Amino acid sequence: MQKSLSVDVTQLAMTVGDRCSSQTQQAISTSPPQLLTVIILGSPEFMRR
Repeated sequence: MQKSLSVDVTQLAMTVGDRCSSQTQQAISTSPPQLLTVIILGSPEFMRR
């Protein structure tokens, strides 16, 4: 059985901070709290190689 892990979205946002584009920052600021981790980690900034 897998253990569920929790992400502290506040710490994540502080860690990535200004690395996100203005478009991603806008998406973060207008999204519901339960989607913030997905939006941050699924953003184009994290998809680049």
